[in-house]
Amino acid sequence: MTHIYTLHSLVNDCLYSLELVSKHGDVEVAMRVPLDRPVVRIGTQSSCECVVATKGAAKRDGKVATVHCMLYCPTHRDQHRTKRNTTTTTDDLTIVDNNTIWGTYIVSSTGTHKAPVKVTAGRPLTSGLLICIGVVRDGPGEISAIQANQACVVYRVRCMEQEILS
Repeated sequence: MTHIYTLHSLVNDCLYSLELVSKHGDVEVAMRVPLDRPVVRIGTQSSCECVVATKGAAKRDGKVATVHCMLYCPTHRDQHRTKRNTTTTTDDLTIVDNNTIWGTYIVSSTGTHKAPVKVTAGRPLTSGLLICIGVVRDGPGEISAIQANQACVVYRVRCMEQEILS
Protein backbone atom coordinates (compact mmCIF):
# COMPACT_ATOMS: atom_id res chain seq x y z
CA MET A 1 0.00 0.00 0.00
CA THR A 2 2.97 2.33 0.47
CA HIS A 3 3.42 2.80 -3.27
CA ILE A 4 -0.24 3.80 -3.65
CA TYR A 5 0.16 6.50 -0.96
CA THR A 6 3.35 7.72 -2.65
CA LEU A 7 1.64 7.96 -6.02
CA HIS A 8 -1.35 9.69 -4.40
CA SER A 9 0.95 12.26 -2.76
CA LEU A 10 2.72 13.00 -6.05
CA VAL A 11 -0.59 13.67 -7.80
CA ASN A 12 -2.38 15.57 -5.04
CA ASP A 13 0.43 17.40 -3.21
CA CYS A 14 0.23 20.45 -5.43
CA LEU A 15 -3.56 20.19 -5.85
CA TYR A 16 -4.97 20.07 -2.31
CA SER A 17 -3.62 21.74 0.82
CA LEU A 18 -4.57 23.71 3.91
CA GLU A 19 -3.08 27.15 4.46
CA LEU A 20 -2.84 28.66 7.96
CA VAL A 21 -4.90 31.83 8.32
CA SER A 22 -4.69 32.38 12.08
CA LYS A 23 -3.90 30.64 15.34
CA HIS A 24 -4.20 31.25 19.05
CA GLY A 25 -1.03 32.30 20.88
CA ASP A 26 -0.99 29.03 22.87
CA VAL A 27 -0.90 26.89 19.70
CA GLU A 28 1.91 25.70 17.44
CA VAL A 29 0.87 24.27 14.07
CA ALA A 30 2.16 23.89 10.50
CA MET A 31 1.75 26.83 8.10
CA ARG A 32 0.83 24.51 5.20
CA VAL A 33 -0.68 21.03 5.37
CA PRO A 34 -0.57 19.04 2.12
CA LEU A 35 -3.61 16.84 1.66
CA ASP A 36 -1.55 14.06 0.15
CA ARG A 37 -3.06 11.04 1.93
CA PRO A 38 -6.51 9.45 1.76
CA VAL A 39 -7.18 10.53 5.38
CA VAL A 40 -5.52 13.54 7.00
CA ARG A 41 -6.06 13.75 10.77
CA ILE A 42 -5.75 17.02 12.68
CA GLY A 43 -5.15 16.84 16.43
CA THR A 44 -2.68 16.83 19.31
CA GLN A 45 -1.68 13.19 18.91
CA SER A 46 1.87 12.86 17.55
CA SER A 47 0.78 10.36 14.89
CA CYS A 48 -1.64 12.83 13.26
CA GLU A 49 -0.71 14.16 9.84
CA CYS A 50 -1.27 17.70 11.17
CA VAL A 51 -0.10 17.94 14.79
CA VAL A 52 -1.47 20.83 16.86
CA ALA A 53 0.76 21.49 19.88
CA THR A 54 -1.13 23.32 22.62
CA LYS A 55 -0.02 24.94 25.87
CA GLY A 56 -1.51 27.22 28.48
CA ALA A 57 -5.27 27.78 28.45
CA ALA A 58 -5.76 25.89 25.16
CA LYS A 59 -4.17 22.77 26.65
CA ARG A 60 -5.84 23.13 30.04
CA ASP A 61 -9.30 23.47 28.47
CA GLY A 62 -8.64 20.71 25.92
CA LYS A 63 -9.72 22.89 22.99
CA VAL A 64 -8.05 20.57 20.48
CA ALA A 65 -8.68 16.83 20.89
CA THR A 66 -6.12 14.08 20.28
CA VAL A 67 -7.78 13.45 16.90
CA HIS A 68 -9.95 16.51 16.45
CA CYS A 69 -11.15 16.15 12.86
CA MET A 70 -10.42 14.17 9.72
CA LEU A 71 -10.25 15.21 6.10
CA TYR A 72 -11.08 12.55 3.55
CA CYS A 73 -9.19 13.32 0.36
CA PRO A 74 -10.02 11.90 -3.05
CA THR A 75 -7.49 9.16 -3.74
CA HIS A 76 -8.17 9.14 -7.45
CA ARG A 77 -10.31 11.01 -9.91
CA ASP A 78 -13.13 8.75 -11.06
CA GLN A 79 -14.26 10.19 -14.32
CA HIS A 80 -17.38 9.14 -16.12
CA ARG A 81 -18.28 9.96 -19.67
CA THR A 82 -21.80 11.02 -20.33
CA LYS A 83 -23.63 10.93 -23.66
CA ARG A 84 -22.29 14.40 -24.53
CA ASN A 85 -18.66 13.44 -23.74
CA THR A 86 -18.50 15.79 -20.77
CA THR A 87 -16.42 14.73 -17.81
CA THR A 88 -17.68 14.86 -14.24
CA THR A 89 -15.80 13.96 -11.07
CA THR A 90 -17.42 12.03 -8.25
CA ASP A 91 -14.84 12.36 -5.49
CA ASP A 92 -14.96 15.29 -3.07
CA LEU A 93 -12.65 16.52 -0.37
CA THR A 94 -14.74 16.18 2.82
CA ILE A 95 -14.32 16.94 6.51
CA VAL A 96 -15.72 15.15 9.57
CA ASP A 97 -15.46 16.19 13.21
CA ASN A 98 -14.44 13.45 15.66
CA ASN A 99 -17.35 14.26 18.01
CA THR A 100 -15.21 16.77 19.91
CA ILE A 101 -16.30 19.02 22.76
CA TRP A 102 -14.98 22.24 21.17
CA GLY A 103 -16.09 21.42 17.62
CA THR A 104 -14.97 22.06 14.07
CA TYR A 105 -16.72 24.70 11.96
CA ILE A 106 -16.68 25.50 8.26
CA VAL A 107 -17.00 29.16 7.22
CA SER A 108 -18.49 29.74 3.77
CA SER A 109 -20.51 32.41 2.00
CA THR A 110 -23.69 30.78 3.35
CA GLY A 111 -22.61 31.04 7.00
CA THR A 112 -20.65 29.16 9.63
CA HIS A 113 -21.76 25.55 10.08
CA LYS A 114 -20.55 22.78 12.35
CA ALA A 115 -18.79 19.86 10.65
CA PRO A 116 -20.78 16.61 10.79
CA VAL A 117 -19.63 13.67 12.92
CA LYS A 118 -20.64 10.88 10.53
CA VAL A 119 -18.35 9.94 7.65
CA THR A 120 -21.31 9.42 5.33
CA ALA A 121 -22.50 12.98 6.07
CA GLY A 122 -19.04 14.52 5.54
CA ARG A 123 -19.15 18.15 4.45
CA PRO A 124 -17.64 18.71 0.96
CA LEU A 125 -14.91 21.34 0.90
CA THR A 126 -14.09 23.71 -1.92
CA SER A 127 -11.26 26.16 -2.40
CA GLY A 128 -11.49 29.21 -0.17
CA LEU A 129 -13.55 27.74 2.67
CA LEU A 130 -12.23 28.22 6.19
CA ILE A 131 -11.87 25.39 8.71
CA CYS A 132 -12.08 26.59 12.33
CA ILE A 133 -10.79 24.15 14.96
CA GLY A 134 -11.54 24.42 18.69
CA VAL A 135 -14.18 27.13 18.56
CA VAL A 136 -17.09 26.88 21.03
CA ARG A 137 -17.59 24.38 23.85
CA ASP A 138 -20.66 22.23 23.01
CA GLY A 139 -21.52 24.73 20.27
CA PRO A 140 -24.70 24.84 18.19
CA GLY A 141 -24.99 23.83 14.53
CA GLU A 142 -24.49 27.39 13.32
CA ILE A 143 -22.53 30.26 14.85
CA SER A 144 -21.64 33.81 13.88
CA ALA A 145 -18.41 34.81 12.16
CA ILE A 146 -17.42 36.66 15.36
CA GLN A 147 -17.64 33.43 17.37
CA ALA A 148 -15.71 31.52 14.67
CA ASN A 149 -12.94 34.11 15.04
CA GLN A 150 -12.27 32.70 18.54
CA ALA A 151 -10.98 29.39 17.10
CA CYS A 152 -7.63 27.96 18.19
CA VAL A 153 -6.65 27.31 14.57
CA VAL A 154 -8.10 28.54 11.27
CA TYR A 155 -7.07 26.97 7.94
CA ARG A 156 -8.10 27.93 4.40
CA VAL A 157 -8.75 25.11 1.92
CA ARG A 158 -6.65 25.41 -1.22
CA CYS A 159 -7.38 23.43 -4.37
CA MET A 160 -5.24 24.52 -7.28
CA GLU A 161 -7.47 22.75 -9.82
CA GLN A 162 -10.57 24.67 -8.66
CA GLU A 163 -8.66 27.96 -8.46
CA ILE A 164 -7.30 27.61 -12.00
CA LEU A 165 -10.70 26.71 -13.49
CA SER A 166 -12.52 29.62 -11.84
